[in-house]
Amino acid sequence: TVDGAKVSDFMAVLSTTASFELIRIIRLHANLFVRWLNLPVEWGLTTAVGSIKPLFPGHPYQIAATVFSSRAGRLVDKLILVEDDVPPMEMTYVYWDFIEKNHPDRGIVIWEGMDASLSPLVAYTTEEDKKRGTGSKVLFDCTFPTTWPKEDIPGRLSFEHFPEEIRKRVLERWEKLGIKPKPQIVGR
Repeated sequence: TVDGAKVSDFMAVLSTTASFELIRIIRLHANLFVRWLNLPVEWGLTTAVGSIKPLFPGHPYQIAATVFSSRAGRLVDKLILVEDDVPPMEMTYVYWDFIEKNHPDRGIVIWEGMDASLSPLVAYTTEEDKKRGTGSKVLFDCTFPTTWPKEDIPGRLSFEHFPEEIRKRVLERWEKLGIKPKPQIVGR
């Protein structure tokens, strides 16, 4: 298999080893907390998804700076950080956190003049960027600010997080009305 659009064994191994190396760097060298980090093979190893519990203002930014300045981070030009209750391998939940929590102004940070991505799948790099070996990287912070009081943090907006009584009534009516297919419940 030629590495590229289709997932190859090499890409799967590289995804796993780069993910572990970035977790190690973040935890040991930067002394920052990250629950898990994943470089989805399906995204060409250019994007990392990290699951964190932000402990202080700027925590996501420090994790991104650590990732982007590391050798293993040379693959990554996009970093998505989600709350620690979201497994970074479950893209449906990653998408929901991105939709619900990524602020178009405060939640996106762009680094310019960084090492260019080493991924051969990055087609947007200009010849000038290639000659200089530099490019841009971006953090998508999909976490709530640590300065928000707990009572100001909204609940999740999915069926699985509705009160049990409401879910039960909906499922009973669904069955009573004979709606096909039966609903698929995705739980965390």
